[in-house]
Amino acid sequence: MTHISSTDLSETEWRKRIQRKIKEEIPDEVWKAFKDDYIEEANLNLSSVGKSDEQEFKEKVNEEVDSLAEDVKRYLKLYRIGKASPKLPSFQKTPQQLQPREIPPDKRFQSLTRIIGALANKEEDVIKFRREILNDKLLKPEEVPIWIEERAAKENHTHTISFDVDSGVGWEDRLLEEVKHFVESRKAGELWYPGTGAEKTVLAYPKPPSEWVDYVVINKKGVLGRLKHLTKKYQDFWNEAETVHFILTGIAFPISHARVGTYLSFFGLDRVTLEVSPHLPGDKVKKLYLEMRKDLLNFKGSKQNKKRMLTEKHLTLAVFAVEEKGSWAMKLRKWNKKYPQWAYPDTARRRSTFARDCRAAYERLTGWKWSE
Repeated sequence: MTHISSTDLSETEWRKRIQRKIKEEIPDEVWKAFKDDYIEEANLNLSSVGKSDEQEFKEKVNEEVDSLAEDVKRYLKLYRIGKASPKLPSFQKTPQQLQPREIPPDKRFQSLTRIIGALANKEEDVIKFRREILNDKLLKPEEVPIWIEERAAKENHTHTISFDVDSGVGWEDRLLEEVKHFVESRKAGELWYPGTGAEKTVLAYPKPPSEWVDYVVINKKGVLGRLKHLTKKYQDFWNEAETVHFILTGIAFPISHARVGTYLSFFGLDRVTLEVSPHLPGDKVKKLYLEMRKDLLNFKGSKQNKKRMLTEKHLTLAVFAVEEKGSWAMKLRKWNKKYPQWAYPDTARRRSTFARDCRAAYERLTGWKWSE
């Protein structure tokens, strides 16, 4: 125990004793606010006892520490609640993708489609697949989804399972041990085993008369697995569903000279993606992009395209609110000192306005709701 040489304890000593009591560090910002309110009074309480009776004095110190510990806990609770720092939004499942937009092929790409279709029909691997699997009888477009779904039902789909094993001598034995534990855990009904990964293979296919693409889980070693592998050769001309359609029907989808799609991210940082031929004029590229942009914003329920641009102050507020630590009151004092040109009066009402402006700027910039 620290030797007491006077009736007053230093701020450092009080802080050490209180931290030992609550078993956690007190942030500097919390301590600064707390000591101004409590430490002077605590020392006055000690002086009323005096140090003539050392045991009584020690008991009084412990009593004060117990009382201060409860008070500082309240400060810490308020500090955590009012840290004014958001969290990343919850990891959400990607919503349904928007249907890609394409510019109908012009005469150049209509001719290119016919040429590529004719050449692909002569490819040995396409001919062999049609002969061995379809008996040289091409399907009608409406028969494609029925044929694929029936074939998938006959073939048990495959699981691709990966194991994380440390390299070095004896890795083979470690792998066998991991496989053994994995199988035992699955038989016991456990859905997940540490250090493993599992995935299924799917095949995309068209489902006329709808323009939407459907997916089916397949056996990588089966007929549909062979079909999926074959589609990769023609991915520069058609997507997987379109290639499946071509191989099974002999009908080539038009090869577009421009395709615009969307990437809908888990965290809402969405993107519009463009694939265009260099033969496409710039004004058509712009029109295609703006149409998809409008579709995306409407799909997400966003009114962002109707809002005015964020000013430098709003951008600064959004970043400041996330990067700076502390309560709104603490942040406001820092803000006024750092950005006097945009200062807010330090009153309860203006603190509320400052917090509101920070949240609004953050939400407009990121597209995420402010959540702590």
